Amino acid sequence: SGPDSSTRSFLERVAAMNLRSPLITGFGVSGRERLELAWKYTNGAISGTAFINELNEANTEEEAIVRLLEKLIPNFKDPETCL
Repeated sequence: SGPDSSTRSFLERVAAMNLRSPLITGFGVSGRERLELAWKYTNGAISGTAFINELNEANTEEEAIVRLLEKLIPNFKDPETCL
């Protein structure tokens, strides 16, 4: 399911504050849609719980990172070239 209107409204209000410091959000960023919403209104996103969930299911830390990036970045292939 997509981001609800209260999340969007909150991010719009915060973005409208025109803060001097970069703004990074980390609420519910577990999939591509939420990541794109965060990027629309902020300077970055933190995907903490989603990463912890991947760590719990993966065999290694590297595997957890790759699994999360595959969910967040379309056509993700190689950790060396993704960004």
